[in-house]
Amino acid sequence: MKRFVFAFIAGFVAVLIFHQGMLSILYAIGFTSRAPFPVQPTSPWGVPQVWSISFWGGIWGLVFAAFFRPPAKGAKYWLGAILFGAVGPTLVAWFLVASLKGQALAAGWKLAPMMTGILVNGAWGLGQPFSFAGFPENRNLSMGLSRTAGPHYRAEPYGPPSPLVVERAAPTLRHPQSLLEGYLCSLGCQPGNFRGVVPPLPTISLERGAMPMSSR
Repeated sequence: MKRFVFAFIAGFVAVLIFHQGMLSILYAIGFTSRAPFPVQPTSPWGVPQVWSISFWGGIWGLVFAAFFRPPAKGAKYWLGAILFGAVGPTLVAWFLVASLKGQALAAGWKLAPMMTGILVNGAWGLGQPFSFAGFPENRNLSMGLSRTAGPHYRAEPYGPPSPLVVERAAPTLRHPQSLLEGYLCSLGCQPGNFRGVVPPLPTISLERGAMPMSSR
């Protein structure tokens, strides 16, 4: 649930920074006549247009979170995020929103307005992963840490160790059995000398919400 709350906030913020930032650049070079950060009231509640756009950016952030998950790495991930923003919101604005408001479809098929929509929404798509990864829930994943535990995140039960999968990176966890064996070996014992002498201890589960269970 937190992930989608963060995704909404990230989509909202991405509009203010990336979407309107790109629009500011296009407006400054004379490519579009649309001024950035518009404050004209929108119907039916008279909300300033920039806040209305930001709200819908948050809604699209929820859709983004449903299809894209951190860690944000690799060219395919970033290309997919840009294409998601450039294609999804743009097509909806061109055909669905325009038809509901009685406007010309696809910006009247004029090249400059059409390219403006693609560029500003593509910039939003690029900014969504940046904003989304900035929240504590996703920070470790955005740094490129694997979601599958390696040896560093492996509990070591009595006998041959086996890898355990956790949902996100966790601190190193060593089984008490291995700690005891290590201590006895430091006193000069061979590993096989105390097999059967030290009773096996319960295996520690790393699954979220799981409690250690006694072995029977």
